[in-house]
Amino acid sequence: MEMCRVQTGCETVSVMTVDRRGDLWIGRIDDDLLRYHPADGRVDRFPQAARHTLALFAGKGGELWIGARGGGLTRLDPATGHVIVYRHDPENPASLSSDDVPAIYEDASGGVWVGSWNGGVNRFDPQAQAFRTFRHRTRVADSLPADDVTAMTEAGDGSLWLASRRGIVGSGDPTIGGRGGEDVT
Repeated sequence: MEMCRVQTGCETVSVMTVDRRGDLWIGRIDDDLLRYHPADGRVDRFPQAARHTLALFAGKGGELWIGARGGGLTRLDPATGHVIVYRHDPENPASLSSDDVPAIYEDASGGVWVGSWNGGVNRFDPQAQAFRTFRHRTRVADSLPADDVTAMTEAGDGSLWLASRRGIVGSGDPTIGGRGGEDVT
């Protein structure tokens, strides 16, 4: 295996992902988001993106989704550098349920799922620019085990699997929310 060292100027890398072009995105603790181009060794900085990066997800449309501690969810257009930030608004039930976002996943139908600390899981509808939230329900067998959703993946049958600090649960049909907790929106 051939190794390559990327000079980021900081040793606080928290998360990485590769986009469809093959560029490496590097999220860091309390520092700028970076994009490394392996073809020529260039490193681009994105100071407009949230710091304290917890999650990165390269979307199917070329956008980069960024989850941050205390920074909510950011959608970055890598071509222009334009960002849209989604935050929790206690007055708006269709807003993001928590500003701490450790997990992001885009399902086969294009729905963007956002795991949060203490806010359950959100499904983002890009057309409506709104979130649908699913939370833990006490004494309900097929509910989220906890409102801390830290990882997500999709099975071959389209069901979404969610991990939390209290276990793993399959969500059923991700296009309608299926199982996985109370729909609070």
